[in-house]
Amino acid sequence: MNLKARIDLIKQPEKIKDALYASSPTVLGFAFDEDPNVLALIGAGDEAIPLIEQEIKQHGPDLHEISLSCFAYVLTKINVRAAAQVLRPVFPKIADRPGSFAAMFVAHALRMEKNLPVSSRELFFTPDQLRETLRSIEQ
Repeated sequence: MNLKARIDLIKQPEKIKDALYASSPTVLGFAFDEDPNVLALIGAGDEAIPLIEQEIKQHGPDLHEISLSCFAYVLTKINVRAAAQVLRPVFPKIADRPGSFAAMFVAHALRMEKNLPVSSRELFFTPDQLRETLRSIEQ
């Protein structure tokens, strides 16, 4: 299966193994770790970045919460700096969505790139940390 087909599958969150059952961003990350399409995109490395970037530029905040989370996860696993560049324009549009898993995944990439604190055990940021992230990208 080619990379574009794998990206199209990720745009259908029900096709990501166990993703719909995730109770938190951390658990969703575990689901991504087990999905063969996600692993294939990560394995493709830099070759996957422009394809994911195109999806995010075209659909960005309108992507399903799980799909955007997954794209942020994949980009971060491949290259944090590239992830931050691709995700930076989307973050202001999703940062204040209540309970947004995608905001957590995108903030994680942005915070890593800006050397702001991130937890190695749990993918969660407080509203103050999300605002801090937003301020850091506006500078």
